[in-house]
Amino acid sequence: SIYNIFDQIADSDKIPVFGIRNLSDEAIKVIKEKGYTVKLLGKAERTEFGIKAYIMPHLLRKDNVFSQVDSNLNILSATSDYLGTASFIGQGAGSLPTGHAIIQDLEDLKEKDFEIRRRKKVAKLNNEIYGRWFIVHDDIIKFRKLMAENLAENTFITDYCCLKDILKIFKKYPDDKAFIAEVADD
Repeated sequence: SIYNIFDQIADSDKIPVFGIRNLSDEAIKVIKEKGYTVKLLGKAERTEFGIKAYIMPHLLRKDNVFSQVDSNLNILSATSDYLGTASFIGQGAGSLPTGHAIIQDLEDLKEKDFEIRRRKKVAKLNNEIYGRWFIVHDDIIKFRKLMAENLAENTFITDYCCLKDILKIFKKYPDDKAFIAEVADD
């Protein structure tokens, strides 16, 4: 399948996606002790090298606006040269919002997707995503070169590094219980 990102086609298989399925009670305890909350965020940004896009859990400080959005609400934040940053909060779950979203998605596919495909403007993805990462993995010794702070037996935060370097280790040393989240300190 494809995504429409900045009016360009992007192959969904080329966009890193991580969920919260492997978020354990022990990891939640460590996250709370460090003063964070966990939110699943999708990010997309145009850069001079292409579009950077990914979906993954983020550790956010409790005073971060995204950490304040609870229950069935979603938040969208966009930044532009003229407006700066604007955030919009609205319904994101429940029968009526979900039904509305499905109908809207179908309408968008009917109207916009055809136009995008006709133009064949394919997004150049740049997934050199740098940050600090919260990782839970059964064999953290494999990550010792990237480790900045050991938080628990199988839990640590990395130094500032590229997500690709971590994914290479994940691929080489898979762990069914592994969990990764970006640490957002701002």
